[in-house]
Amino acid sequence: MSEKANILVVSSEPHTRELLFNALREEDYSFSLVPDSYGALTKIKKEKFEVVITNLPYVNNIEILKATKKITPKTKVIILTKFTTIETTLKLIKQGAYDYLKEPFVIDELKILIRRALREKEHYVEDKFINQKLKPKNHFGNLIGKSEVMEKVFSRIKDVAKTDITVLIQGETGTGKELVASAIHKLSRRKNKPFLQINCAALTESLLESELFGYEKGAFTGAVNTKLGIFCAADKGTLFLDEISETSPSVQAKILQVMEHKEFLPVGGTKLTKVDVRLITATNKNLKKSIEEGKFRKDLYYRLNVFPIFIPPLRERREDIPLFIYYFLREHNHFLNKHIKGISEDALECLLKYSWPGNVRELENILLQVVTSCKKAVINVDDLPEYLRLLKTSSKESASYVLSFKKAKQETIESFEKKYLKNILSKYKGNVSRAAKAAQITRPFFYEKIKKYGLAPKELRK
Repeated sequence: MSEKANILVVSSEPHTRELLFNALREEDYSFSLVPDSYGALTKIKKEKFEVVITNLPYVNNIEILKATKKITPKTKVIILTKFTTIETTLKLIKQGAYDYLKEPFVIDELKILIRRALREKEHYVEDKFINQKLKPKNHFGNLIGKSEVMEKVFSRIKDVAKTDITVLIQGETGTGKELVASAIHKLSRRKNKPFLQINCAALTESLLESELFGYEKGAFTGAVNTKLGIFCAADKGTLFLDEISETSPSVQAKILQVMEHKEFLPVGGTKLTKVDVRLITATNKNLKKSIEEGKFRKDLYYRLNVFPIFIPPLRERREDIPLFIYYFLREHNHFLNKHIKGISEDALECLLKYSWPGNVRELENILLQVVTSCKKAVINVDDLPEYLRLLKTSSKESASYVLSFKKAKQETIESFEKKYLKNILSKYKGNVSRAAKAAQITRPFFYEKIKKYGLAPKELRK
């Protein structure tokens, strides 16, 4: 097995150091904790770290970030910050920060972020049996697949990447649309410029407009300073707008203006701002239907849909499932310090029969759950969740029962989610940020759920 990842934590707050100490010890990393930038710089000069996590004041964070990238450019720096503006965050990313978390943060989010950073450093268990299952030809960046439909996706990515053509990525939730956008950027002439993304469904109309296009001082109550938007921050690079179908007519009009004239007016501004941005958008909805319903502009649709890429759901490329299983086994083995070599034929059969409504994201979560609890070298049927174990039989009678069971299970989950979300929103009088924090889930995920169940926070603010 490869050596443990070495992580440096820089925090002047005893509570944060204690929190991270416990979290990193649970993950079985090798790590050091220092209270200030002097201690951090001393450590960075003497030791090699795969990840540096810092939550000092902004100026000190920048100092540590610059020093780290100068001494060990491949080290991933994660910033824990109380600053919430996109402008401030983008400055950190432009300086070379890997990512950031807003304080107070959920510790599981940080664990996932660390894993993702180490994944890019290729800190995996070097298991010959697993690695031989994962042939290089079945990888395309972070995308995986050997099915004919995925080979077509890879081909379209290569065809469009070297151009500046606008791309519309379509596919169900969890299929990896953001990975396709990232792959296009990394193969493009803009690869050394910013790649920024924003989930259009996660913000209100007014907030999304100000985040995208920025605003002038005094444009509205609270606008005490001029603020650059994400379009400006992505200048000369690529901007990925996820869930483009959720934008309002006014935001759609401004996006169309940028596409047609490469310029826009900031909120409250009187002078046009010029930008050079390659736009990639994504949606899990039928935009043609949204046009018919009057929810989406036809002219914008044709501007966005110059080069469409459709990512098929996992149920339509089942031959890729074994690849994903071994890919996630390799990752989870390392992060959980496990030595699982593979999966039995019966267990694989169950996973191949399942419909995977949550697509690759659901498969990854199931494998994490299974690897965590598995005590053997090979995953068997008994290690799978009950609703997957029931798929072992192939009789028509049992298949009918499984379908009925799945439907009942899904309805139960949805009923609970809707009731829970409504109750917690009511408790915090429709304040989504406070409700999401109390529920210990991210705001984008919270917005996604309340949108799914048709809950209106405004109605709960009374």
